[in-house]
Amino acid sequence: MSFFKFTPDLTDENIFMRMSVGHDNLIPDCVERIQNAIRNNATAHILFLGPRGIGKTHLVLQILYRLSSSGMITPIRLAEEEYSIFSIDDLCSRILEKLGLPNHEKNAFMYCRNELDELKDSGKPVVLFIDNIQMLFEQIKDDLGKLRSIIQSDESLHIVGSSLTYSDLISSPDEPFYRFFDVRFLQGLDRKDMLKLLKKRLAFSKKEHLIKHLKDPGYVDCICLLAGGNPRIIHTLAEIIIQKDSSDFPKDILLLLDQLTPFYHAQMLAMSAEQRKIFDAIVSSDGPLSPTEIAHQIDIKPSIAVTQIRRLKKSRVVENIKFSNKRGTKYQIKDRLYRIWRQIRSEYNTEKMEALLTFAMLWYSKTKKTGKQHSLIGNDKSYRHLKKTDPKDIEKILKTNPENTDALAKQIHDLISLGKYNASVKSAKKILIMDSDYFVDIIKPFIDHKLDRELLLLVKHHKLLSKSDNSNTAPLRIYIGVIFARFFHDMIERKTDGYEFYVSALSHVSDVASSEDLASGCIDGIFEHVGAINILSDVVYMLKDVFSSERLNILTPLVCASEYVVRNDPEVLEKLHPEMRQLVIQIIQETSPKTSIGKQVLDSITTV
Repeated sequence: MSFFKFTPDLTDENIFMRMSVGHDNLIPDCVERIQNAIRNNATAHILFLGPRGIGKTHLVLQILYRLSSSGMITPIRLAEEEYSIFSIDDLCSRILEKLGLPNHEKNAFMYCRNELDELKDSGKPVVLFIDNIQMLFEQIKDDLGKLRSIIQSDESLHIVGSSLTYSDLISSPDEPFYRFFDVRFLQGLDRKDMLKLLKKRLAFSKKEHLIKHLKDPGYVDCICLLAGGNPRIIHTLAEIIIQKDSSDFPKDILLLLDQLTPFYHAQMLAMSAEQRKIFDAIVSSDGPLSPTEIAHQIDIKPSIAVTQIRRLKKSRVVENIKFSNKRGTKYQIKDRLYRIWRQIRSEYNTEKMEALLTFAMLWYSKTKKTGKQHSLIGNDKSYRHLKKTDPKDIEKILKTNPENTDALAKQIHDLISLGKYNASVKSAKKILIMDSDYFVDIIKPFIDHKLDRELLLLVKHHKLLSKSDNSNTAPLRIYIGVIFARFFHDMIERKTDGYEFYVSALSHVSDVASSEDLASGCIDGIFEHVGAINILSDVVYMLKDVFSSERLNILTPLVCASEYVVRNDPEVLEKLHPEMRQLVIQIIQETSPKTSIGKQVLDSITTV
């Protein structure tokens, strides 16, 4: 059996209901409202509004299935795209057809009205389920007054519909259906429901073993960051994980964007030429724009920009965002993936987006897994049981078995305690030649005693040993984290004498350390010292001598957070697109939780 994300009607009803997630209170409330109206000989008309993929059709079908099982209604569901209905007679003919009655084309209107009355009198009134009701209303707009009069006078027809837009045919006081519907604006799924839906989807496809990827909080939080709770996007992402039988979040998102191309392309075609220009103006900017800025950028009159923006807002394509220190309002693209899709297609700038996704994965994984307690050190399991062993006994063990790594590790600990640093490095190198995986454990005493130069020698040695294997990057990350921690400490204390050493130390691993290693080490270094975020932008500026600007792009969220903390300036956030802004806000709150800046950062922004 299959699950159809674009045509849910084709999904088996049992599977469909099992896959339902979210809207726990909304569905029972809507069902009860219609049932009460039927019992009281009244009518109820419900309209769900929201962007594509948010779950409108899913809700319409759930209500249909629940009401049908109650036996209280005669359900009629129109096709999602009704391209042949252009008058009230066409609509009545379609209703008669759905009821299995003869189609009296010349008298369809009167004949349908009589049938609806009879069904109401029999205790099973008709509930008409209509997706994309805005399209149907546009096609029969000359007869909307007639349709409204039928529904009002006979009270024999209930409507449950969905719409992409809050169109003028529904929202304008001059139109027949003004204030006719009980309108429900749909929001995206929250983190809990998104995770639940992903798990259900993987279990349905008998890929439970892939659920392990969802145990990484970084993966789930990144999905929440970008998908905006859109269920269709969650299903598509689940399909990518299933097809690959593995998970790599940055690559998964890029594959997702590729698969969503027809979906987003259709949304672009649905816009007018001026609306597309406005959309692209916002996409190509650094962040939200005001109507005046948009008008200036695409060379149109501000009044035209305001009108088109208002329509895009009704279509749920853009949303307005207000900054507390500004009088005006700016606009941003509501669907984050939609903007990213357009940005990548127009600029082919996938590296920048991959950097953001990779950083977000690292950030969320570290903050959620460790509860903000970061450690640059390994577990020290390799020689814990030898700590109280007499050095003479260690020598005896090594004479019998010179390659006993546990004994060598204990010997390193003792040699450092005695100040025999060169000998300790020699023993550590010997261990690395036998088993490079011991790196994390043997560097603990070097870190504890702040033996940075000896540590650098070990990293260089490890780099030579692992030239043919770039998969084990844990030592590099730990080393970079230690250097950053020391670097931040000296910067905070305004010590500059060690600057050349730190730059030299990082330059020795710059050719093999990935951007991910750099970001991971920097995050660890920040959490080692309260206040490190304050000086990060200056540190990154100095690091340009070591790392290229492209490599440092991955640290952009941290740099923006640093600039905001130092300047206390909301304009830093104004220049960012939503997902970057959200990430920067979370960084500020995580690194400065007790400061006034950490507490007030959210108060400076209001999305309307």
